[in-house]
Amino acid sequence: MSKHICIVTSAHPLDDVRVNSKVAQSFLAQGYRVSWAGPEITHHATSQDRDPNISYHLARQPQGRIDRLTSIRRVARKAREVADVDWYYSPDPDAAELAVRLAKKSRARALFDIHEIYHGALLDRWVANRRAPLVRAAVRKRISRTAARADLVMGVSDSVLRPYVRPSHPQVVVRNCAPPWFAERASASATSAAATPDGNGTMLFMHGKAHSWNGTPVILEALTHLGSARERGRVLMFSGRAADAAQYMSDLNRRIDALGVRDAVWLHETVPHEDVPSVTASCQVGMVAYGRGLGADSLPNRLFEYMAGGLAILAPDYATEIVRIVEQEKIGLTVDFENAAAVAEAMSWFISNPDRTRDMGARAREAFLERHNWDAEFRRLIAAMEAV
Repeated sequence: MSKHICIVTSAHPLDDVRVNSKVAQSFLAQGYRVSWAGPEITHHATSQDRDPNISYHLARQPQGRIDRLTSIRRVARKAREVADVDWYYSPDPDAAELAVRLAKKSRARALFDIHEIYHGALLDRWVANRRAPLVRAAVRKRISRTAARADLVMGVSDSVLRPYVRPSHPQVVVRNCAPPWFAERASASATSAAATPDGNGTMLFMHGKAHSWNGTPVILEALTHLGSARERGRVLMFSGRAADAAQYMSDLNRRIDALGVRDAVWLHETVPHEDVPSVTASCQVGMVAYGRGLGADSLPNRLFEYMAGGLAILAPDYATEIVRIVEQEKIGLTVDFENAAAVAEAMSWFISNPDRTRDMGARAREAFLERHNWDAEFRRLIAAMEAV
């Protein structure tokens, strides 16, 4: 009989990129039976889009922050419906506690996926940006205790594992790389500069979702520093889920108009993950714009999507994991993304050096195909699970 893995999550949507598009789909391809216990949340997908090969056990979606904190009880009831589990996988600290308890009551194993520094900037944002050292320490200690009880801990980088996992505990780095099909679709969609909105060879910078915590305000301010170079540069941002839905930043349009940079911003409706390659293919530079709070230990999925699409990279110089890849592969520039003038200077360099930018993008795609794709990461995970 094939092995059975049960995904237990308290927060991740059914169409989440890492949990669904990568983890769940890879286990299915490996021959596993896959179940999913969690809230009924999606970014784009409808019930008709759900994978018929996955057995879903869904609780209602949390309503507000307090309900989010207690929603794990509903998820627990759904997870107990799943029988004959070999591995419980969880990408959330509270759900990982549940997964550990479920595994201990059976002959299953618990796999805890850590993909964020939970007790840092993310926690500060949850408590209205008020730094709370005692709360930070308590959260870190609780997550560390869960990690110690899990049979295997996976993380997107050494940086996110280090605060929570002892060196001697079974662990494996499984980076948030894009799957190989991303490069294939981006290549199929790749066009000349005529694919840009105005068709005149403008260099397009991909920013991603326009959130206030995502570096969007700094990028908008950087556009005011571009001077004449702004005539040849434009930033693509995903503004929201649909034209008639609320934007990620409620004051996005007001900020754009107040700064007078409307001509340099392309607000694009957010698309499903499988359609992202076609959007990425129209750009030449990919930006990771996190400030120090989120960026220092960041190694986001979008970095590898940019590489798969053949984009040069513009990223924070304090993001150690990203800097290591950018410098080793010679695929871009790193600057202080809390300094709008420095960001503008780097953007001007790309705009003034289209050939060198194109060469960086070509090296990025080659490096992705050879060393930085999800298939290689998933093989490492399977090997670690088998070792346990």
